[in-house]
Amino acid sequence: MPLLRLRSLVALILLVGVCWALSRDRKAIAWRVVLWGVALQVLFGMLVLLTPVGTTFFAGVNNVLLNVMHFAESGAKFLFGDLIFNNIPVGPGTPGGNAPITLERRSRAPAPTSPFTSSRRSSSSRL
Repeated sequence: MPLLRLRSLVALILLVGVCWALSRDRKAIAWRVVLWGVALQVLFGMLVLLTPVGTTFFAGVNNVLLNVMHFAESGAKFLFGDLIFNNIPVGPGTPGGNAPITLERRSRAPAPTSPFTSSRRSSSSRL
């Protein structure tokens, strides 16, 4: 048994064990229902992943959802223009270039100081 399948089995047993441990009434758990649920989940997983019918069905569902996402993207591009791809409308770079923001040093006037935050005290602040 490959290591990943063993890890999945251990995780499933651990999950059921944690649910059992956190239960208020452990005697009321219907283990037959739990085992049927786990078995059906494994069966559906095998149906989806291992049979041509399952893979074809979900490939079709995938194509439908990709088309829906493409239509949504086209609608958003119609409404918002280039902002859906170039989502940083400010900063350096050319419009549509999608350039990252760079930190540039700009010369600014020094911030005004307050007598309460200044490390030097003026002579007028002494009493």
